[in-house]
Order: sequence, then structure tokens, then C-alpha cells
Amino acid sequence: MAKLNAELAGTAHVTTSGFGMIDVVAPNVNKAVGLQTLANHYGVTFDDMMALGRRK
Repeated sequence: MAKLNAELAGTAHVTTSGFGMIDVVAPNVNKAVGLQTLANHYGVTFDDMMALGRRK
């Protein structure tokens, strides 16, 4: 993964999501950005939302 991150620096970020898979995402994109996009689209705030996830 370090090699991929080095090759894609500035273009994409590579990380593992577990289960033998990898995620390739645009820089500065994460769950918080996705939730903010949804909040803006539906006209709600983070106080109106709930998110669940697994923290390492």
C-alpha cells in the first residue's frame, strides 16, 4: 500500500477496509465529507444524523 500511495500521491489515497480489500479514494475524501454532502443535500445538520462504524 505504501508503494501505491507514493505512486498516486496527490491523485488518490489508498487504504485498507479489511477483509482483504483496499479503498482508493480521492484526496481529502472521507466519511465526514460524505456525511456533510448528504446533510447539505437533505437540508439537515450533523445533530440530525447518526453514523456507526468500526474504529481500529
